[in-house]
Amino acid sequence: MYKRDFDTLLRSKKLPNAILLWGENTFFIQYYAKKIEATLGDSLSVLKQYHTEYNFEIAKSHLGNRSLFDDANLLIIRTDKKIPKKEIQTLLDIIKKSEGAFFILQYQASDTKEKSTLFSKKNLAENVRFFEANPNEIIEILREESIKIGLTIADHLLIHLHEQSGSNLSIAINELEKLSLYNGNIDNTVIDQLIFGATDLDLSQFYQNVFSKVSITNDLKLLLDRNEDEVRVITGLQNHLSSLFLFFMYAKVYGGVDSKEILGYKLPPKLEKERAHMAISLKQHQYSALFSLLQQAELSLKTKNIDKISLLLETLIKIKSLLV
Repeated sequence: MYKRDFDTLLRSKKLPNAILLWGENTFFIQYYAKKIEATLGDSLSVLKQYHTEYNFEIAKSHLGNRSLFDDANLLIIRTDKKIPKKEIQTLLDIIKKSEGAFFILQYQASDTKEKSTLFSKKNLAENVRFFEANPNEIIEILREESIKIGLTIADHLLIHLHEQSGSNLSIAINELEKLSLYNGNIDNTVIDQLIFGATDLDLSQFYQNVFSKVSITNDLKLLLDRNEDEVRVITGLQNHLSSLFLFFMYAKVYGGVDSKEILGYKLPPKLEKERAHMAISLKQHQYSALFSLLQQAELSLKTKNIDKISLLLETLIKIKSLLV
């Protein structure tokens, strides 16, 4: 099951007794675990075992022993280490036999895909796979969190906040709290100055500069001084390139652009014009080469023991050479 289908299931409040949350997006895995727990209600006896805290015997005992004071037992396990298949099946068997027992597994081990088959309907279970968030999903999450704290902010500013947060949704959500204390209209400048400081690197502008003919020498110095996570920078560049490609394809089909139709939210006219101009200045073969380069860089950063800063700099140089 994918995120969209699970959102529908979550709204219905007809959740299975066991749920596996897995995939490429750690934020979504943890975010949805909290949403499931909230949906199940307060009258639960909850046991959380994170990473090295996992203990099969304690987990099994918690699920199998009904509390005298709570309506149900909930077991939440979060780990990136392999759990033996036999142990997971035993926990699922207890779920099937015990009325009022629930199990959430946040699993990011190397054998996750294999284990996902255990979380099937015959085991009163479901598995949900999450991928990296697209712009609409980013806005949806940040808008939901903004509403919770009574903050009114435009969608394009939420994207700017996300980019300035190193494309990290957890950080962006925390920064919303700071913005909610601001008295006045919020714009890009307010976000940059209030959250990140006037002299800090504007990542949104940096991504734009990378895919243009503008020099990024000064940006690189700030980037290195800031110790920005290399994977997040590459992910941010991929997201920005994806946005440009959507503009490119829309303009190719319709002969013009409409950011509301393309992105699901309206950009300010000046920004929309700049994005469109940059998008159509690139050729289709350049998009293909750039996507391939960034995907390879992300894979190398995540799987190889290498000098990450050198790889990032090398990737940025190659991007510039592909734009010639």
